[in-house]
Amino acid sequence: MSATTHLFTPEEVMAFVDGELSADRAQLLSAHLDQCGECHEAAAAFRSTSHTLSQWQVDPLDSLCQKGLLKAASSNGASDIPSQV
Repeated sequence: MSATTHLFTPEEVMAFVDGELSADRAQLLSAHLDQCGECHEAAAAFRSTSHTLSQWQVDPLDSLCQKGLLKAASSNGASDIPSQV
């Protein structure tokens, strides 16, 4: 997908999926997605990626790792160490 063959860049399609385009540009892109299979597929891929990333979670640190991290931070002179990492 390139701007030379499409009216919209991949960044604009991503912004559309994220709800970050102006209303007039979003309306034009929405109509374009109805007509352009390639851009429609790009928007679907961006939606899928966004959904996958929104579901991602980091497991909490185990207590041994947390204690080691706090010890290393304090020995390096960190002044604002939280009690929980």
